[in-house]
Amino acid sequence: MDLDEAWKKLEQTPPSVRAHPLFQLRQAMAYGADWDYERALPIYLELCETWPNDAVGFANACDCLINLGRWVEAEAVLDRAPPCYHRFHLYRSHRENLKQRNLVCSPPRTVPFRGQPDLGGVLRPLQLLKSQPLTGAVLAASDCL
Repeated sequence: MDLDEAWKKLEQTPPSVRAHPLFQLRQAMAYGADWDYERALPIYLELCETWPNDAVGFANACDCLINLGRWVEAEAVLDRAPPCYHRFHLYRSHRENLKQRNLVCSPPRTVPFRGQPDLGGVLRPLQLLKSQPLTGAVLAASDCL
């Protein structure tokens, strides 16, 4: 779904559903895809309060703040993130970006995959990204598709 189509669907959503956190998450994601971090940020910060044990609000709020150059605030959000988020590469990328005060360390990171690359057809096909180095693991996974 392209961004214009996503916005149309969000605008067609009944008002009674718009207060639901999942709707707010999709709305913030659309703002972020539009590079409108100022509008996405308060929604993500609210999701941090709504879902304090979920990484989604913290990761995205931190990402917004980093993209806005608000390094100290981003660090404060990251410091409040739940321990489950510390396992993700994105957390370590955010920490490194905050340490360097720039965006040089950006995901995704290639990791070896074990198991079915598409979980028996459940996942979308692997898409190589320009920022993703071509490694044996990536090439092997793409050969399975």
